[in-house]
Amino acid sequence: MNRLFTSILPVILALVAGTASAAEKIWTGSSGSNWSTPANWQPAGTPTQSDDVVFDGTVSSISCTLPSNVIVRNLSVLPSYTGTITGVNQSSAILTVLQELHLSGGTISTGLSKLKVAGRLWVDGGTLTKGAGGICSLLNVKIDGGSVTIGNSTVEVLGAMEITGGSFQTGSGTFMVSVSYSQSGGTFTKTAGVGTFNPSGALSITGGTFNCQSAAISFKALQLSNAILNGGTSSIYMNGNSSIDNATFNKTSGAVYMNNNASFTANNSSIDFGSSTFNAHALTIQGGIVNLGTGSLVVDGVCSFNGATITKASGNSNFALAQTLTISGGSVSFGTGLVNTGALHLSNGDLSFGSGVLNIAGALTVDGTSSLSKNAGVALLSIGSDVNFISGTIDFTGSTQIQTGNWIQSSGIATTGSCSMLVNGNFELSNDAEFTAPTSLLDVKGNFRRISGTFNHAYGTVRMSGTSSIPYSILGNPFFNNLEFYNTSGVNNKTIEVYGTISVNGDLLLTNASASNRAMRINTGTISIYGNLNIANYRCTEVNPGTATLRFTGGSTQTIFGTSLTDGVGILPAIYVDKTGGVFQLFGNVNFGNGFSHQNSTIEFDPEMVFGMAGGNFFLEGLLLPVIHVSGFAKLTSSVAVLGNLEILPNGFLMNGSDALNVNSELINNGRFQNMSGSLNVSGVLTNNGEFAVNSGSMNALSGIIQELGVFTCGTGQVNTLGTLTINNGSFNCASGIVVVSGSINQNGGILNGNTSGGSLVISQNFNQNSGIFHGQTGTMSIGSSLNMSGTFVRGTGTVNFNGFGPQTVPALHYNKLSIAGSGRLITLAPGEIKIGAATGGFNPHVSNLYTTANNTINYNNNGNQDITGFVYNNLTVSRIGTKSIIANTSVKNTLEVLNSAVLDADGINNNKVMTLLSSQSLTARIERIPSTASISGNMTVQRWTRGGIRSNRFFGSPVDTIGGIKFKQVKDNILLYGPGNGLNGWDNPTLFTTNVFVYNESLLNGYEWRSPASTSEVLPKGAGFLVYHLGDRSQVNLQVNTIPNAAIIDFKGNPNQGDIPLPVTCTGGCLPVDNGNGWNLVANPYASPIDWDSPEWTKTGISSTIYIWNPRINQYASYNTSNPGAATNGGSRYIGPGQGFFMKVTQDNPSLIAHESIKTSQFPDSLLFRIGAAQSQLRMLINKQDSEVQDEAVLEFRHEASEDFDPALDAHKPELPGMTLSFGLMNEKGDALSVHALPKPDIAGSDKIIPIRLKGDVGSYSIQASQLESFDSDVVFYLEDRLMKTIVKVEEGKSYPVEITNDPASSATGRLNLILRHNRSNSLAGSEMRVFPNPSNGSNVQVVLPKAGRGTLEVYDMLGAKRVAKNIETTQQTIQLDAIDNLAAGTYTLVWTSIEGRYSELLTVK
Repeated sequence: MNRLFTSILPVILALVAGTASAAEKIWTGSSGSNWSTPANWQPAGTPTQSDDVVFDGTVSSISCTLPSNVIVRNLSVLPSYTGTITGVNQSSAILTVLQELHLSGGTISTGLSKLKVAGRLWVDGGTLTKGAGGICSLLNVKIDGGSVTIGNSTVEVLGAMEITGGSFQTGSGTFMVSVSYSQSGGTFTKTAGVGTFNPSGALSITGGTFNCQSAAISFKALQLSNAILNGGTSSIYMNGNSSIDNATFNKTSGAVYMNNNASFTANNSSIDFGSSTFNAHALTIQGGIVNLGTGSLVVDGVCSFNGATITKASGNSNFALAQTLTISGGSVSFGTGLVNTGALHLSNGDLSFGSGVLNIAGALTVDGTSSLSKNAGVALLSIGSDVNFISGTIDFTGSTQIQTGNWIQSSGIATTGSCSMLVNGNFELSNDAEFTAPTSLLDVKGNFRRISGTFNHAYGTVRMSGTSSIPYSILGNPFFNNLEFYNTSGVNNKTIEVYGTISVNGDLLLTNASASNRAMRINTGTISIYGNLNIANYRCTEVNPGTATLRFTGGSTQTIFGTSLTDGVGILPAIYVDKTGGVFQLFGNVNFGNGFSHQNSTIEFDPEMVFGMAGGNFFLEGLLLPVIHVSGFAKLTSSVAVLGNLEILPNGFLMNGSDALNVNSELINNGRFQNMSGSLNVSGVLTNNGEFAVNSGSMNALSGIIQELGVFTCGTGQVNTLGTLTINNGSFNCASGIVVVSGSINQNGGILNGNTSGGSLVISQNFNQNSGIFHGQTGTMSIGSSLNMSGTFVRGTGTVNFNGFGPQTVPALHYNKLSIAGSGRLITLAPGEIKIGAATGGFNPHVSNLYTTANNTINYNNNGNQDITGFVYNNLTVSRIGTKSIIANTSVKNTLEVLNSAVLDADGINNNKVMTLLSSQSLTARIERIPSTASISGNMTVQRWTRGGIRSNRFFGSPVDTIGGIKFKQVKDNILLYGPGNGLNGWDNPTLFTTNVFVYNESLLNGYEWRSPASTSEVLPKGAGFLVYHLGDRSQVNLQVNTIPNAAIIDFKGNPNQGDIPLPVTCTGGCLPVDNGNGWNLVANPYASPIDWDSPEWTKTGISSTIYIWNPRINQYASYNTSNPGAATNGGSRYIGPGQGFFMKVTQDNPSLIAHESIKTSQFPDSLLFRIGAAQSQLRMLINKQDSEVQDEAVLEFRHEASEDFDPALDAHKPELPGMTLSFGLMNEKGDALSVHALPKPDIAGSDKIIPIRLKGDVGSYSIQASQLESFDSDVVFYLEDRLMKTIVKVEEGKSYPVEITNDPASSATGRLNLILRHNRSNSLAGSEMRVFPNPSNGSNVQVVLPKAGRGTLEVYDMLGAKRVAKNIETTQQTIQLDAIDNLAAGTYTLVWTSIEGRYSELLTVK
């Protein structure tokens, strides 16, 4: 209801009720058609809201025009009036009738004006029209005749509406009846929009016609009888139970919705839904003709069709989804749509379905004279429930697929045609039922029972494919065409129970839905097969296959088609072949679990067939088996030949007695195999995944053995394979038998146990272990080629023997005993550590072989006393506890190591064997650090190679001890030694030289003293050094002037020095860090190992950080300073070789220098030169004597921590030690000659640093070269001044500067050569410089080019830094001329120009 109207209506009614008397106004139109003209009314005056207005044709039928706002109490138009009452055609105009508007004649046309009737609108004649827009508000409406047409306006009927005749039409505006609507005649039309009728009562139509057209209407309920309802194309909403009786209900399209669980009942009516959608809670149709149309039909409650003719051409139908669709009599026909129902009860009716899907969710009951047909498509019948076929006929000959729940047929005739039929429960026939099976497939998920009745197989296939674990059962002796047992349950060992005998005219199929681990077995009964047996994907995991019998009795060829499965093949029950003719064939994989017998039949095996043995008795006389699978216990008591593979399945057990078992292909054991005393010959590969035992018989595997899982045991028999033995998992036990592998062993996992005592494992080729474990046990394993172990090697107490015919490599493993056989073969001991565990006989290398031992270590690690085999070892290690004694002469080329608490007996238990640490030009053996718990006893020979080619000094020391040192006669055994006595006292008889061996005496103050030992019996103290001028080895006794000495090896024989060794250092006359001539000591490396001078493990008290080692190649000392390692000269190194003598200086009284085992290193001085702690800048100056190798080196460094004085941590002396023929050093301000001179970095631009050079040497030509200039800043420049030659040159990288030393003492005087360091850094005028020319000059007419003209000071300094000239100059010219410079003497000077731009300098040489 309009909000304005509902708010003013009580006011209007109150006004009407408050009027004392109402006047009647009759239209006369005497003064025109204007309502507002008073003269047009009788009595005169314009009507008001208290007047009753009457239009009476007997008075006047003149038309009337209304003003914009009219309010009257009643308005009556009598039948005699023929004029027209016209409202203002404006939406703001309004015609209001407070009580009743009664139209019996004429025409009322309101146009766009609003029409409001507070009482009743009663039309029994005439015409009422209202245009679009505005509101038509009516309290009650009664239409008995006439015509009412309302355009697209909102119509509100606040009370009741009744139509008995005439017509009422409304447009697309909203139409609403608030109380009730009834129609017994006439016509109601709603052309469009929304219509709401009687929301609390029924829409009662008992006559006439109700048209919805395209309007959407809703009402509480519908009661349609003896009338017509045209639903049109929009939606109809019924909110309550509705009924149609003897009426017509047409719905072209759109939808019909029965809301609030409403039901729809039709009795003897004509219904046509067209393409509409219909939704109802319940649907009842009694008689009549009903077209359910093509739209979607949904009935979710009870649905009943009784005696009606019902059709539905297409569209989906959903009937009684949770209830029952009942059809009693009549005819119901569905076309192409989907039909879903709950239960369906067909009684004495005809029901037909077209090609659409039929889905009956509940039970299907057919009884009486009913007829059910489906001529196409899919039918889903009572899935999860029963099909109760009591009587009548069922015809599905046209369907493509039928699915049912239980099929229970007690009577009637059922035909299925060519469709596929699925019974999801039991299939049962009884009484006089007749069932004709599909010509394609009848699939039964439950049991098959033919209690009585007739089953016609129609040459189709019956499949038993239950999904539950309940056994299949077949009873009633049915006769099938094709029969399939098809396990889809996912249950292992699905049981098939056959009661009596069933016959299969065609083929029997035993299969699974997939090749997964499902299985089944035929437990009881007899199946007579006239066709073939197919067992695709058939499995049976039980050993007991049941007591059933499969009998083959056909007269033509019959075949068992086995499965393609290779594991878990189904076990067949007893097989009995008794054919009347034809051939019996076997193809594929067949497993016999309860025997196989035949008579009067010809048996043929497909060569690809698998013959399975799962148990029972096998009568196989005269048969040559193709492939055998064993899944139960089987024992062979006679010779058996297998053309193909022999496979023992996981539950199988095959025992071979004393006869031969010959397998022409592969043997695969996944269960258990035992060879008692017979022979097993396998031409293919033998694969073991279970238990495999060769007791006392023999086995030959021609193509190899693969051990995958389980255990393979050789017992006491012999196992031979010409191929490869592959071990991937499990264990392979050689036991006490003989195992011969003519190929290789490849171990990728698992365990390989070698032979016990009395057995042997012979491998002709390789043993390749990628992973897994090898246990050596107590027997012998022989390797013909290579042993490659990447897994775990457990040595046991046996022997590994490398006995190939060609080269072999012995890997680094922990052996108990290692034997290398053969003669003249190349044997490589692989890099790494070979451990020997046996106490005796642990290492047996045949001495006539050729051995390569680079990077190899042999470690004797028995936990007790142990013999060491005589051999030339690369590295030799003894470890754990006990004494390790050599039993034959032994040599070590690289490293000797004594570990843990072991004791190395270096000369054997009888002190008559020799252990030698070898030395050569390329390699010198050494003794690694000896822990305090270990030691070396006995004497050994420690060799020290010394170079030949030139006569030169050599500095030595002894790494062994005999009596607190060694006697010089040990050295004389290897090289020429001359001493005092002219050949007496044990020395060689002199030819050209009288003495060439010296020791050093530090006790002479302020000088050096060299002394020759008195005799070869003199003892050299432990840790002392000595000098030998090398002239040749013992073969060069007849020394000539031009004899070139050979390289020599000196043997030091004795107990190797070990533990803490104090070196004999002394200080006589007071020792200082500077060189005052005192404190120089010649000591030696006491160990048979290189040592590290930088090691913090030394004990040093009053010891300089610099060492000096003679470099015989250049006849010069190499220096090395621990605190300044980057400044080493002449190849100096932190590492000191074994037996090497070296000089060092004591810096205080009571010095001490003690070596410890921990200073040993593996680094030899020639192998690696460490340069750590590099200086900020470093200049290396190298002087070489032409045509010789004599050279010397000095180093200048810049360091922040350096000073102008001698810095022991940074500087190194340049001593004049014996043997030096050349000395080149840099002088500090104290006059010390230094091989390393560290200075603070200069920071004053223009300053010069002059460093005098000490040069001493033999007469000759020399050249000086500088390197590493790039380490200095670009503004640092070096000049080399030769005062003797009066030259000064700029020092550049890579250039040579010649120097001559003559007999003139001035040519080698200190100060002849100066190194001048200039710092040219400028504050401004980047890139500018000062130039002087001519240069050199005679001291007059010198021209100076200044960086810039202006005012400044020109100063001249001599080379000692004394200022000689100072001039203040102001000039406008950049070039100035100096006529004379104060009579400067010849020499080199520095000119310094200082101005506001900066400070600049240049050298000037005056002749």
